[in-house]
Amino acid sequence: METIKIKGLDKPVTRMILGSTWWWRHFPEKTVFETLDAYVEAGGNMLDTGRFYSAGHGEKVLAKWFDMTGMRGKIMVTSKACHHYVDEDNNHFPEKNRVQPECITEDLEFSLNRLGLDHFEVFMMHRDRRDLPVGEMMDVLEKHHKEGKINAYGVSNWDQDRLQEAIDYCKSKGYQGPTTNSPSYSLATVTAPRWAGCSYIDDDYAAWHKGTDVAILSWASQGGGWFGEAHKRGELPKDYFDAYDTPANNEKMKRCRELAAEKGANVLPINIALAYLLNQNLPIAAIVGPRDANELKTGLKGLDIKLTPAEVEYLSLRSDKR
Repeated sequence: METIKIKGLDKPVTRMILGSTWWWRHFPEKTVFETLDAYVEAGGNMLDTGRFYSAGHGEKVLAKWFDMTGMRGKIMVTSKACHHYVDEDNNHFPEKNRVQPECITEDLEFSLNRLGLDHFEVFMMHRDRRDLPVGEMMDVLEKHHKEGKINAYGVSNWDQDRLQEAIDYCKSKGYQGPTTNSPSYSLATVTAPRWAGCSYIDDDYAAWHKGTDVAILSWASQGGGWFGEAHKRGELPKDYFDAYDTPANNEKMKRCRELAAEKGANVLPINIALAYLLNQNLPIAAIVGPRDANELKTGLKGLDIKLTPAEVEYLSLRSDKR
């Protein structure tokens, strides 16, 4: 796999990162293990986790896989802090806001202990709280970086002005500073965030990263299933359908089908959607959430597709020519 460089890490990161949001307690562990094995076999080298992912079950399954395979410490892991409370049935309680300095330390120690790790390659703020000064959060992240528990740190679901504020603060203090940003960025656009506090960025915000030391680690990087046409199989909840079912996204899907047919018999629209992100000369890696090893292998084809600048413009609807 192609890689990107993230400031603070000794090793480059593959441009496809395997996420853990499908690893529910009722989801077959064998399927998760097969997907993890297939990802490593394909050359992938980073996993994306979080304390409350899959209602907390994701890290438990990953710890089992580490025990089974001996991969603990051999594959890079990113995790996050300060998500609002989520119970074991995946009920979200955004009113139970946990964006505060002490929760950074709590979540870091909790997840390291559960996974049996002594550090994370990347650790990020899962949410923001605009009434909280960025310095209070950056101070804690830098402290744990200096302790060796975090190699690099960053943010997820932050607006551009807040991220810039954090960068400026860290420069003034001589800190390493944020080197990753994990919003949802994809060819698709949404009418409204599906979860409280989530950030879906546009192409302008994405392009801003070219002038920084901050890499994009995009979640829902393939439109969360839209370009895989999961909505046609009845596999998407109503809130998802309401967010993604727009004339613009339907037109983008049409154009993905057109380009897929031109790129090869085995190329799918979802591969074109992934290629859209990876062909923009951006410091970006795509976090993907395949439900099994076959979905992963299908998605890998998107890494090898080359798009011209005209095709990127065409897919974005900025141009009708390709």
